[in-house]
Amino acid sequence: MKKIVFYIGSVLRPGGAERVMANLVNYFFEEKYEVLLVTDVINRENNAEYPIDKEINRIVIGEEYGNAIVKNWRRIKKLRKCMIEHNPDIVLSFMGLPNIRMLLSTIGLPCKKVVSVRNDPYKEYGKGVWRCLMNGIYSLADGYVFQTDKVGAYFTRKINLHSKVINNPVNESFFKARWQGNEKTIICVGRLEKQKNHALLLKAFAEICSSIAEYNLILYGDGALRDTLKQMSVELGIENRVIFAGEVTNVEDILTRASLFVLPSDFEGMPNALMEAMAVGIPSISTNCPIGGPEMLFSQQLSEFLVPCSDEKALAEGMLKILKLSQDRRKEISVKMKDRAKIFNPQKIYSEWQNFLESI
Repeated sequence: MKKIVFYIGSVLRPGGAERVMANLVNYFFEEKYEVLLVTDVINRENNAEYPIDKEINRIVIGEEYGNAIVKNWRRIKKLRKCMIEHNPDIVLSFMGLPNIRMLLSTIGLPCKKVVSVRNDPYKEYGKGVWRCLMNGIYSLADGYVFQTDKVGAYFTRKINLHSKVINNPVNESFFKARWQGNEKTIICVGRLEKQKNHALLLKAFAEICSSIAEYNLILYGDGALRDTLKQMSVELGIENRVIFAGEVTNVEDILTRASLFVLPSDFEGMPNALMEAMAVGIPSISTNCPIGGPEMLFSQQLSEFLVPCSDEKALAEGMLKILKLSQDRRKEISVKMKDRAKIFNPQKIYSEWQNFLESI
């Protein structure tokens, strides 16, 4: 295998899938593969993207307008033209719609095709007829990368036979960082979207904020629900204790200073924000998302820090329990978090990706 095309629909910001793809693109380029990165859209707002080597060839196939069917069909045609022109040995795509576009655009072409399912397929693709349709389309691929073992239950036995579970790589900078916990802050890092359920976190914080008067809640990230969540903080009477900090680039530094990290999501694939928090060693609490990402990360030794999804009371109690512990006890939790994070050491994960793609 010499030439790889990486395809993702979005620009390389601000989500976890985008970060992983940027890391993989850089890794394979450094390993002397011929690398081509393809995205659908251009970074019109010129916001900071996850960095990739400036020598990596990148193609934007172009934005399309109109209804969803027409727009996706045009993208498929452009993507097929790109694949024919560049003739890769293998194509790797991330996310739901990009996976579908890649598989349809490469029908009949000699390249090998690998798709990576980055989220809960029951939420991303649906059940019933949609599940059957997705299994049919996905059968066009040669290999599959899942985030957890439970993802495989969505797909056919044949697909599972050609699949591998690979954790996300976390940048070395997070492993090098050391948690200090010298600020009285509870933090959450993620897009302000429905899936992430920041509303649950606001409600849980409102329930315990009188018991932890010295603590503030800081939400890092931006999204469609920013104004809605701000209004909710006013309605809950905690607007003076909640900070909407927007997107940031110095996540490692933020994690070292805060007292507690919280992931309140309704569903996730393998949550990068939680993995980065664990690598730094900040005491963390997470909802137990359906396909088992946080459960897999925490394993049995940290399972006490999992709470049921959408359970406001359990999340509030879990947060309060950690914040009421002595600093020495929280340091013990920090050590356990950081030790567990060794399972997604970046060099280990990159090697797994390389070996799997070579095997395909």
